[in-house]
Amino acid sequence: MGSDYVTHPPDMLGVIYTDVTITNNTDVPIKQLYLTMLDEVGRATHNYGYFPEDSTIAPGESVTLTSFGADELTPIRLTYSFYLDDVEYDMEYDFTLDHYQQLMPIRRA
Repeated sequence: MGSDYVTHPPDMLGVIYTDVTITNNTDVPIKQLYLTMLDEVGRATHNYGYFPEDSTIAPGESVTLTSFGADELTPIRLTYSFYLDDVEYDMEYDFTLDHYQQLMPIRRA
């Protein structure tokens, strides 16, 4: 999975919002994906889900989650599901936006 982001200036309350674009650079269609903000010990604090209208994110296709409440250093977990040979698989990656190029899987189900 590839990723790119745009961080917006803080709003009137000082909250930073980021638009995150995720590209499916796998060989299989993605069924759904979630971005989850994590606290300092890895617990989920906010979830942002994306469910494609046509039921999949095709290989090479990108989706953008707007106003994601994370800055470059916020720990994030990317979770996505896909089917391969009629079996559903889930993948998870932990990363920060400033190191998104180094996505490494943490769990395969």
